[in-house]
Amino acid sequence: MFYDGQEFMVRKDLGVITFETGPPATAAYEARQCDVLTTDRSGLVSIRTGLADPSAHVILPGTISEEPLGPVVPHGDEQ
Repeated sequence: MFYDGQEFMVRKDLGVITFETGPPATAAYEARQCDVLTTDRSGLVSIRTGLADPSAHVILPGTISEEPLGPVVPHGDEQ
């Protein structure tokens, strides 16, 4: 089985900072240290709700990847 999901690539000379976990990334976004926050749409909805002014943020239309978050198959499904 192979799972893949959303990722981005940037030039090294941009000096892009990455975060290992969500809370520091959200804090950097809210502090305007970065311009874009990316994760699953349901995660973005949850994060936006917790921001100081949720109405000042918009989730852009369009999904760039779809991956199962909790895949299950019926018993006996060999595929």
